[in-house]
Amino acid sequence: MTKKTINCNWIKISGKFPIERKILLGEDIKLAVSAGCVKKEIRDNNDGTCDVLYVLVPTEIEEIR
Repeated sequence: MTKKTINCNWIKISGKFPIERKILLGEDIKLAVSAGCVKKEIRDNNDGTCDVLYVLVPTEIEEIR
């Protein structure tokens, strides 16, 4: 098997977490997130490269104001 070059590293945040306030539809907010990695996927790009996707689950969230 030939070693592939990583083209891109991606993160996907999956899951839900309770928050203190309501958020308006369309509102943008800034968050500081602590998360644990629960899955790593390697996706072949069929050109000698691959993308790596890390799936994260939030463990702590804080709104940045």
